[in-house]
Amino acid sequence: MSNGWHELPLVFFTVLSQCVVGTFIILVYGWFSNNDSLVRKNILTRMFILWIMMSVAFAASTFHLGSPFRALNSLNRIGHSALSNEIAAGSAFFGIAGLWWLTSWINILPLKLAKFFSFVAVISGLLFLYLITIVYSSVPTIPTWNNTFTPLSFYMTSLIVSPVLGATLLHSSGVELKNNMLHIFMALAIFLSLMITLLQWHDLSLISTTLYRGNEILPEFTWLVGLKYSFIIFGVFLSLFVISKRISTNPVWLFLPCVMVFSGEVIGRFIFYSLHFTVGLI
Repeated sequence: MSNGWHELPLVFFTVLSQCVVGTFIILVYGWFSNNDSLVRKNILTRMFILWIMMSVAFAASTFHLGSPFRALNSLNRIGHSALSNEIAAGSAFFGIAGLWWLTSWINILPLKLAKFFSFVAVISGLLFLYLITIVYSSVPTIPTWNNTFTPLSFYMTSLIVSPVLGATLLHSSGVELKNNMLHIFMALAIFLSLMITLLQWHDLSLISTTLYRGNEILPEFTWLVGLKYSFIIFGVFLSLFVISKRISTNPVWLFLPCVMVFSGEVIGRFIFYSLHFTVGLI
């Protein structure tokens, strides 16, 4: 588990980033498909939460560098280094999406141009998501990361956390949500995530060196996975329950499910970093 504790800055950077990109896409869709100017304004106002989260994510990532003052050095090899490409793409997304948000919020762009600008921002976010996975899945000396389960599990973070936060922000903005579709989507997302985790556990048993086996790296894997999905399932259930207006929709009840689901994914990312397993070494 020592690797997981050591990489906590990256745990928060990756989970927050993936959450922000996915939620941004959902909010853009809500903004794009709504004709009510007041609701659109509400969506943009609540989107400010995403920029706070993205700022925290980048701030957390600098602590992985040993000194925050080395942050700019991570951009020295754009086009050649997966890490440099990731940081550049994240910065581009932050800049493009943030500029779109600001110009839309103060309403200085024609609607058609704003819609096109939002599309560019979404594309930059998707590129950022993809390049985050490349940093880890393209390292052949770490077989526990160098496989298809890394990008799949990273994408599932966006597919699980983002709908909960996105639905919460849209609901509080006055958008009417199709609860049946949301229930089905979230159930499928959790099921797929669980299947990926089970397949990954099987794959770990096949990874070994003369000294160690992959599924022995983290003895706490089983109960940590159980804790992860306990947080996620309860958080999703509570979110759907609140959004269905069966209980009070005050801010505490709205955002508590988001915190729970986010915590579940943080545990999952902690597991990921704790599975660091270098070829030829214990």
